[in-house]
Amino acid sequence: SCDVAEEAAPEKTVIAVAGDVQDVTQGEGVALYPLTLTNSGKESKTYVIAVDGYQDWAKISVSPSNVVVVEPNDAKAVYAYVTALENAVPGQHMFSLTVKSGSETLKEIPLKANVVEAVKAQTPVSKWGAVKKALEIGLIILIVLLVILGLVIGFNKLKGNDDDDLEDEE
Repeated sequence: SCDVAEEAAPEKTVIAVAGDVQDVTQGEGVALYPLTLTNSGKESKTYVIAVDGYQDWAKISVSPSNVVVVEPNDAKAVYAYVTALENAVPGQHMFSLTVKSGSETLKEIPLKANVVEAVKAQTPVSKWGAVKKALEIGLIILIVLLVILGLVIGFNKLKGNDDDDLEDEE
């Protein structure tokens, strides 16, 4: 589902943003929030997009720029790219996009991102450590099996010698 926030200001500006909660992985994933500014007025408008409420958990950039000029009867798309920090706490986080024209705030849009814990990749050293440990365990099991096999063969020989002694006496 896609929530769309819209507002028609006196300057006939329509602001729409896809407000779905998006997953973003710690330190590597990027979530994209598209914002469309439509100017149905008679003069070009300059809009400033500010982002707030993310400093402790993410890096957010606005592309192509946080300052956009929209010509009359035209629309421009702006994208907010959200990257979660490596130490971001997993779970939902709020942030807001604020759209201003001149000194007037046209719309403040609350958005959510869901930070997902990164799967920790093993370093080559720890991978070798895991292989080394598996080989050590395999070697111990092999030695135990050889000892058991030796005992079984030894007991069979002793049992076989006892049987031979009994047959010789008859």
